[in-house]
Amino acid sequence: MHMELVDKSIEPNEYETWKVKKIMEIALMCTQASASMRPTMSEVVMLLKSKGFVQIIA
Repeated sequence: MHMELVDKSIEPNEYETWKVKKIMEIALMCTQASASMRPTMSEVVMLLKSKGFVQIIA
C-alpha cells in the first residue's frame, strides 16, 4: 500500500522500496493527533539515520 502513494512520475529505479516505506512510517508517526505521541525532532533524525525498519506502535 505504501508504494501506491509514490508519485508515478518517479521511475522505480530512482528509489529503494524499503526507504520509501520507512520515510512514510516516520511521517505517519509525526502526524499523531496528540503532540505527546509524536516523536521529537532528535528521534526523527535518529530514525532516519537508522538502517532498520520503523515499527509503529499504536
